[in-house]
This record gives sequence, C-alpha cells and structure tokens, in this order.
Amino acid sequence: MVEEFTPIIKEAGKLYIKEQVAQRLRGALASNDIDAPHPTSTPESSSQEPEPDDDGIITTQEEIDAYNIVRSLLAEQVDVSRIAMRDAKSYCAVLLDDNNRKPICRFHFNAKSVKRVGFFNDKQESRIDIDSVSDLFQHKDQLKTTVSEYLD
Repeated sequence: MVEEFTPIIKEAGKLYIKEQVAQRLRGALASNDIDAPHPTSTPESSSQEPEPDDDGIITTQEEIDAYNIVRSLLAEQVDVSRIAMRDAKSYCAVLLDDNNRKPICRFHFNAKSVKRVGFFNDKQESRIDIDSVSDLFQHKDQLKTTVSEYLD
C-alpha cells in the first residue's frame, strides 16, 4: 500500500513547491513593474476580492490600472520613476516624488456605485465621475498642468 502512494505524494509535493516558487517569482516581477504594494494571493483566494492589510487598505486592480495610465500619460513630461502611488482607506493618491505635498490626482474607487477621480489645480481638489479607468485618457491635459505646476 505504501509503495502505491509514495510516487503520488512525491509528485504532489513537487507540484506544490513549483507553484509556490512561480507565485513568488510573479510577485517579484510585478513589484518591479510599479512601485505600488501588491496584495498577495493564494491559489484558493485568487478569484475572490483582495484581502485588506492589517490597516484595512485594499489596493484594487482598478487602482493599479489607473496608476499605470497616469504614468503613461505623464511619461513624456516627467520620468515615470518619480510618479508614485500611495493607497489609503478612502482614496488612492498619485504623487510626484512620493511627496504628499505634490499630489497629481486621487482615485476614489472604494465606493461600489461611483468611481471618481480628484484632479488638483492650485492645491485644490476637484472630483470628476468616471465610468471606467480608461476615461483618464480624456483628462491628460489636466494631469500635465498639475505636474507642470510642481516642475516650475
């Protein structure tokens, strides 16, 4: 009986270790792409909502996508390594030089019904409703104006 199960158990152990290594590598490669924290997921929870950290902050895929769109829109104006994302409970901020005194925009995506983006003009935030993160492309000029204020 033991001889029957030994190869099956060895194979299952090898597969488990392979999956764990692959998951770690994917996480390491993804963290090199952007400077935002990634929620780690196990194979069982990958189809569920991201779990909050100890402080209750959840970084969603929509926030990461929106952050990458903002970075791509501003790439011709400023080095993308200077653009950082900092998530909080009520919003996700995109900052220049990871400085909270230089906010570029804020994503208010935590409400289930309405997505809003806050744009800054003279340090004042004005919020605009959007249907999807791709609507950010329509606000390229606003983003560029905000960044140019910090560069002057």
